[in-house]
Amino acid sequence: MRFTLLLASSVLAASLALGACSSGGGSQAIPSGSSVSTMGHHAGMQLVAMGGGHGAYTCAYPPFIQCAEISFDTPYYEEWCISSTGSCSTLSPGTWTWSNGDAVKLKKGQPTSKSYKKIVGSYYPNPGNPTDLTIAEKKHVKSSKGKLKYAFELEACNSSSDCASGYIGLSTE
Repeated sequence: MRFTLLLASSVLAASLALGACSSGGGSQAIPSGSSVSTMGHHAGMQLVAMGGGHGAYTCAYPPFIQCAEISFDTPYYEEWCISSTGSCSTLSPGTWTWSNGDAVKLKKGQPTSKSYKKIVGSYYPNPGNPTDLTIAEKKHVKSSKGKLKYAFELEACNSSSDCASGYIGLSTE
């Protein structure tokens, strides 16, 4: 009996992990159970990157859902949506408002609460689903030589107080 329960729970965990990693249509689904926190009434809201963002690259470095390298002349640009299916072809209902989050410094690889005012982000349209996110240097920032030194928090909430959030890790050129 104990072996059967262990086997069943292992199969369930494996299927959930595989399901959370799959995406289609060129979008990069961010599973809500790992790097992205979801709050509110409905579980399963996901931040989804449309793919091909300027300066973006995939990083398997928690707590980041994506990483990007920026410079004063080259901002990060990506289209994002909120979806319960992991694809922007099926958008989550409601009016989604994106917070004007700050860039923050990292300490031991984790985001801190200390704002970094030389890096700014903006969403257009806001509210909107999908929306375009641009992260840029407001003033020249010293090169981090490829090392993640900053983070930008994405957060969107709808009119029902459902929210999804996550961090983009940033390096500077």
